[in-house]
Amino acid sequence: MNDSDRSVFSKSGIVTTVLIIEDNVGDVEILKDAFSHCDLNSIQHVVNDGERALDFLMKRDGFEKHPTPDIIILDLHMPRVDGLQVLESLKAKGVLNEIPIIVFTGKLDQERRDICEQHGISRALEKPYTMDGYGELVEIVASILKEKDGTPQHEMWPSGIFG
Repeated sequence: MNDSDRSVFSKSGIVTTVLIIEDNVGDVEILKDAFSHCDLNSIQHVVNDGERALDFLMKRDGFEKHPTPDIIILDLHMPRVDGLQVLESLKAKGVLNEIPIIVFTGKLDQERRDICEQHGISRALEKPYTMDGYGELVEIVASILKEKDGTPQHEMWPSGIFG
């Protein structure tokens, strides 16, 4: 996979492509709002079930021209194809080695933590109950991208943005 497949460019530089795989519209809106308040130049693509996520990642069924995401935020509890099935499919296709994945789900018990660890997931988090918690998720995204690309990190989340 070459760099032109992974990112979109803008006048201000590279734009990070984030794939949000989430069926809860409210969570999607809060996540997008959190991204809009940080200094991470990103485009968020959203799919609301695991089947569409696999279509997006395999570039099929209308997603042929979409860029490969730089990072994935994945809910485990979704209709049609759940997040664990998405992980299994991505692992089988070798995608997990190329794209960092953050599992972001309502309930993260020890069994699910173990599964995430077995799949080499970058981070696994329970969904927060506050806006600041969503901001922390965006910070984690930025931190993982920094580690992956070696880009300099700066304060991306202005303090008190939601407070």
